[in-house]
Amino acid sequence: MNFGFLCNEMPPAPAGGIGTFTTELVRGLTELGHGVHVISVDKQVNSNVSEIISPGLTIHRIPGKPGPLHGCLTRFQVYLLIRKLAAHKQIDVVEIPDFEGWCAGWGELTVPVIVRLHGSASYFGAEMNNPAPPPVRFLERLAVRRADHVVSVSRYTMDRSEEVFGFPLSATVIHNSVVLPAADQVKADFAGRDLVCFSGTLVEKKGVFSLAQAWSLVKQRRPNARLMLIGKDGGHCGRPAIQVIRELAGNYADSIDCLGHRPKAEVEALLATADIAVYPSYSETFALAPMEAMALCVPTIYTTRASGPELIRHGIDGWLCDPGNINDLASQIVTLLESESLRRQLGEAGRRRIIDSCSYSAFLQKNLNFYRRCIGQSHLCAGAAN
Repeated sequence: MNFGFLCNEMPPAPAGGIGTFTTELVRGLTELGHGVHVISVDKQVNSNVSEIISPGLTIHRIPGKPGPLHGCLTRFQVYLLIRKLAAHKQIDVVEIPDFEGWCAGWGELTVPVIVRLHGSASYFGAEMNNPAPPPVRFLERLAVRRADHVVSVSRYTMDRSEEVFGFPLSATVIHNSVVLPAADQVKADFAGRDLVCFSGTLVEKKGVFSLAQAWSLVKQRRPNARLMLIGKDGGHCGRPAIQVIRELAGNYADSIDCLGHRPKAEVEALLATADIAVYPSYSETFALAPMEAMALCVPTIYTTRASGPELIRHGIDGWLCDPGNINDLASQIVTLLESESLRRQLGEAGRRRIIDSCSYSAFLQKNLNFYRRCIGQSHLCAGAAN
């Protein structure tokens, strides 16, 4: 099969969750011998560029220029390129993320259009009681309506997106996965270092401000504890997020190390040195960061909200916290820091959870089966029309 993906986070562009997801999925598809074309709107290029990365992978970069007029023209360019690839039978299906509604208003194509629910601006706006701008909500709703098929990274995201967009989606649910790290990367020493780690973008929805408030309570009981933050600064109300975090931590701000964005291999190496990983999110779809920590055998605290319970069974594979309950969050962190045996138990169970329920090979096969169904239904519809 030949696949088309729209992803605006392909390296060397800054990569978030969608970029990491797409990169891993594309790698698996090409290794199995499938052909892939990735279309990326990239602010770092000045003209259209098509680059053959490997025999099975071509990345097409379209300049991303500021302003509403340029935005409309860019969207049209994306559509024309995908239509051309489909017409020349270079792709059998095309997948678009729900974020910003890129396929809104597209005309008919000779291949099925899939929208994957990673978490639209409308979705997160509703989750955080901070609505996305009306034009963005309009485009995202229209794009999901336009899709021939919808797939969601979690059941919660599907149900919540139905509420947000106001119509049933009948989405297929395929949970995200992560590639298991090599055995020599996995945490083996659970002796306490009083080191807590968070990895991900520093933004309010990830619960980093709640973590900063809880940190002062942790420090009162564990004076030597340090908090390591790995990830780009997403800002908050026009200010750097790390500035807000340090203010909330008060007298304990000096015990917080902000390392900024790091390559995945470096993130994994840093995570493996931590006693625990903490992700007190207010909103998620099916986050990769806690999965990466669990795969490394790092005991993980995740969130009771959104899709958190779809990943972690509280007390079995890790712990779940309510990010709005600062005392409980602090208590969970301290309890784990105080018990090496509990950390080992949860760390090993968390890795088993990833191996048993979030296998990358199973994830890849589920996606391939889904794509085959979409393509098969498209052929049946085309045959009926003829």
